[in-house]
Amino acid sequence: MHVHTYPDAESYLRTVGPILAAHEAENSLMLGVIERVRGGFRYGEESPLLLAVEDETRTVLLATRTPPFPLLLVAATERAPDAVVEVARHLAAIDHHPSSAQGITDIVEAFANAWAKEASVSYTVSMHQRLYRVMEVIPPNAVSGAFRWAEPGDVGTFVPWVEAFAGEALPAEPALNAELLLRRHVEADVPSLAVWMDGGKPVSMAASTRPTASGVSIGLVYTPPPFRGRGYASGCVAELSRRLLSSGKRFCTLFTDLSNPTSNRLYQRIGYQAVADFHEIRFASS
Repeated sequence: MHVHTYPDAESYLRTVGPILAAHEAENSLMLGVIERVRGGFRYGEESPLLLAVEDETRTVLLATRTPPFPLLLVAATERAPDAVVEVARHLAAIDHHPSSAQGITDIVEAFANAWAKEASVSYTVSMHQRLYRVMEVIPPNAVSGAFRWAEPGDVGTFVPWVEAFAGEALPAEPALNAELLLRRHVEADVPSLAVWMDGGKPVSMAASTRPTASGVSIGLVYTPPPFRGRGYASGCVAELSRRLLSSGKRFCTLFTDLSNPTSNRLYQRIGYQAVADFHEIRFASS
């Protein structure tokens, strides 16, 4: 086996796109990220790392990274657990040291062991995640309030919401530029930030992101503490999902933290079904 490095997202997707699309929901994170990069989106100052481990006849394992975010891993064949050693050796050879890695549990744990040995570092599982998919929304029981799309004038209101969301849901991730993120959503040609209103004020939000050919992901689900326990997040995510499916998408996906049983129950009640379990692993400094 050998590691092939691709110079850009266009050439990468020409080769590996069919592999990812064969299990589009399961691979929606990597596929969505690379599609965005191909469209000109930049996640940071460094160029993305686009790798494929290949044997004599086929692609075995995919590994990508958009610094400063985690290394993403996708198994393409049953030989993938063996191929993680090649990725670890390649990263060491080019002096690229990811601070974290993410993927379906067995493959990311295999890589973590290989990288720990190669780079002489320790690691911890920072988050146990579950990927869910919905193809038909189950409307929640009557929720007070109504849906609307966010507008440019909402940015100031939602900056502290995004910052609080990051602190609660993504404490180990690189800091978000909340204002920039929100402006990308509210100034996009297609609306992508949903707001649930009740009593004339916003009480919950959710966003669509990383569209793929048949699906789209949902994230930034946040309800401020004073408004929790009233079904607002259910109403917001259900209606956003319904609109995305009505627009032509075949499915919506989202990740949950398995340590939060409340959110996992919430999404299942509105029709989301489990697809796969993921781990995010963080490496100690060498």
